[in-house]
Amino acid sequence: MEQIGFVEGKNLIVDRFATDGQPERYAEVARSMLLRKPDVMALWFDHQFILQAAKETTTIPIIATFGDPVAAGIVQNLARPERNITGVSLDAGIEMQGKHLDLLRQAVPTAERVAYLSNRAEWEGAWGQAVKDAGKRSGVSIIGAPLDRSAQEPDYRHAFEMMAQQKVDALMANGLPPNSEHRELI
Repeated sequence: MEQIGFVEGKNLIVDRFATDGQPERYAEVARSMLLRKPDVMALWFDHQFILQAAKETTTIPIIATFGDPVAAGIVQNLARPERNITGVSLDAGIEMQGKHLDLLRQAVPTAERVAYLSNRAEWEGAWGQAVKDAGKRSGVSIIGAPLDRSAQEPDYRHAFEMMAQQKVDALMANGLPPNSEHRELI
């Protein structure tokens, strides 16, 4: 948070609550959290507590870290959570491709042509298909920018030139190799 200008005690207030692993305290702790009138609630892993907090408020955003939120019954679709719950999943699966595109479209609403930078195997496989399908659903053209797993800086520069020639409006890059190794260049 500090990297984006928020410093606890200066311009950020963080109230910490704990259930001490006691499910019978979930409702009480969730209500106590709401009494503080937070702008957002950040919750960690406990699916049942996340569900309890969601019962207590439908307006305050809940950012949660969880395993599989669909399997846990927290949301029906991770790409489009139907409640005030969003967050990070440690097992988000392929649906995240659509969610990433949704977030990109929120940041750049005019984007109609989006490049997808990934390794070739991902582009040609299920992950690339998931991005293409998400693009179709949202009316966005997805332009593949696949790279070999051994791609180096010159390969990336060539891919960026191709994107410029194709007049893409935005770039989505997955976090898999080789992108993870070249994240600063991206």
